[in-house]
Amino acid sequence: MTSHQLTTKYFWDVNSAKLDLKKDRSFIISRLLEYGDVPAARWLLRTYPPALIKQVLTTKKNFSRKSAQFWQHYFSL
Repeated sequence: MTSHQLTTKYFWDVNSAKLDLKKDRSFIISRLLEYGDVPAARWLLRTYPPALIKQVLTTKKNFSRKSAQFWQHYFSL
């Protein structure tokens, strides 16, 4: 999955041309953890270190119960 495919599919509500992988990483990670499919999850895991993904997962509170439980189990949190 390319960055362009991700931005058009999962970031419909923001100007995707202005998304920065470093500056907006928390937003990008949380959006993909909540709404991403398997290719998006693979991209996420290749792009960001697991420690950062875990940090977002444990500090953000906007996840659905289903997504939170899935990712907590995946990362053994």
